[in-house]
Amino acid sequence: MKNSNVLPDLPFNEWANTRLTLHLIFQIMGKARLKLTPRKNHWWFITIYVTPRGFSTYSIPANHGLESFEMEFNVFKKAVIFTKSTGEEIIISLLESPSVAKIYNQFMLALKKFGHKPEFVEKPFDLEVTKPFKEITEYHHYDWNYIKRFWDVMRWNNNVFNEFSGRFYGKTCPVHIYWHHLDLTVTRFSGKKLPPQENPARILEKDTYSHEQISFGFWVGDNNIREPMYYS
Repeated sequence: MKNSNVLPDLPFNEWANTRLTLHLIFQIMGKARLKLTPRKNHWWFITIYVTPRGFSTYSIPANHGLESFEMEFNVFKKAVIFTKSTGEEIIISLLESPSVAKIYNQFMLALKKFGHKPEFVEKPFDLEVTKPFKEITEYHHYDWNYIKRFWDVMRWNNNVFNEFSGRFYGKTCPVHIYWHHLDLTVTRFSGKKLPPQENPARILEKDTYSHEQISFGFWVGDNNIREPMYYS
């Protein structure tokens, strides 16, 4: 009898191009959210979240707070979907395997139609791909079997981390995905402030590690450790 509770395999090499295509799309979503969302401590305003449909920025304020919209990578519809509180919807289909460059152009056009023109660094952050998003034509890979597997694994871990985080009464971050390394994480804080980090620490590290903390996370591997893993 097959055990239905076993999570699917995610062998690192078998979905490498799909994973990187997905990672680049998430970085575009995250960079847009970074510029359109009010600041929150520890960079919690840039992350994306696991949803029952895929991966989302959740609600982003618009029109001086009178409206809002959401950007979502929808696994069922195989599309990046923009949804506005006014009922408007823009769909960027992924069915014909568009390149990252094509998605980026459509993505920025969709934001413009919603009245937004966020200015961010138009290059991937800490990835092996260094070209601007609008020039990345070599990544257009969508193995939906592995995308579904990735979402299944992230969704299960998201549920476990949410249950775990609810057992702590101190300051805790939401369970969310940092699109830097594509890791799902939850962090607990002791309340103790740490000495300011000195250069060459980046502003990212200075703000993230301003207070004593312990993080728990999961990600699907990188070029150094080529398999899914947990960390603490």
